[in-house]
Amino acid sequence: MPKIKRRKNNGKTSTEGRRIRMEKQNGTSMNTETSVVNMVQDMRRSRKLIKQTEEQLCQVLAQTDFNLVSMEGINVVIAAELVSEIGIQA
Repeated sequence: MPKIKRRKNNGKTSTEGRRIRMEKQNGTSMNTETSVVNMVQDMRRSRKLIKQTEEQLCQVLAQTDFNLVSMEGINVVIAAELVSEIGIQA
C-alpha cells in the first residue's frame, strides 16, 4: 500500500493554509486584509473627491442662467452635462 503524504500545518488554520497556497498559485504575496483596507481607503477618498467636485459644479452652475437642478430627476452632474452640451452664451 502506498504511503499518503500529509501536508504540514505549521500552526496555521486550514483556511489560512488554503489562502496562502492560493496566493502562491496566483503568484501574489499581497496580504488579503491589507488589500481590502486599501480598497476601502480608496473608496473613501473617491467619495470625498466626488463630493468636492459636485460642490464645485454647483458653484459654476449657479453662475449660469440655467436652473436645471430644480427639475425633478436632474441632479448636479446631469445638469452640468447638459450645460456642457448646450454651451453658455456670453
